[in-house]
Amino acid sequence: MVPNCGLAVLGPAMTSMRDGVDRMDAKKLIGVVVVVFLGFWMFTDPNGLAESAKSAGSGAWALTTQLFSGVIDFLGEM
Repeated sequence: MVPNCGLAVLGPAMTSMRDGVDRMDAKKLIGVVVVVFLGFWMFTDPNGLAESAKSAGSGAWALTTQLFSGVIDFLGEM
């Protein structure tokens, strides 16, 4: 009788399943850490968080308008 015959038969498939679970756990852990950090920042310095969000939003809007202006100019030159 072979002790780990089930794992030996599955081999690489079982390894990839285990790696997939580890990656998913790492993604969840990173998400939880980000949420906890933002929550801590919100309670310790709400004005700083609001200013950072405002500047990030305005920067994202500026990049978006620049992107669409570039696309419009490119299509106009065609």
